[in-house]
Amino acid sequence: MIVWSGKGILILVFFNVFFWGIIFLTPLEETDNITAAIACYATAIVSLILGRKWNIQTYKSALDNRENPKVEIIPLSTLFWIRMEYWFWVLLVIGSLIWMGVFG
Repeated sequence: MIVWSGKGILILVFFNVFFWGIIFLTPLEETDNITAAIACYATAIVSLILGRKWNIQTYKSALDNRENPKVEIIPLSTLFWIRMEYWFWVLLVIGSLIWMGVFG
């Protein structure tokens, strides 16, 4: 089960786009573990940039009709309850382990 909020699902979309784009653009005999590592690195960079942009602490003000205090709503983009910009570090580690051959 995939759990996300906001635009967090785009991390998986970006990874698939980068992974399959690299596979289709390179010759078949040159595709190996490096393909997944490069896809992880590219997705990490995109998730860091877009995560910081989308998860900036922009508060939306709303009024609660019962007591009339301001309620601050923070829009977050997460995947598996991890904010989008923090996926940079997770994907960086996974990409490095793939590159070194630990997962290959």
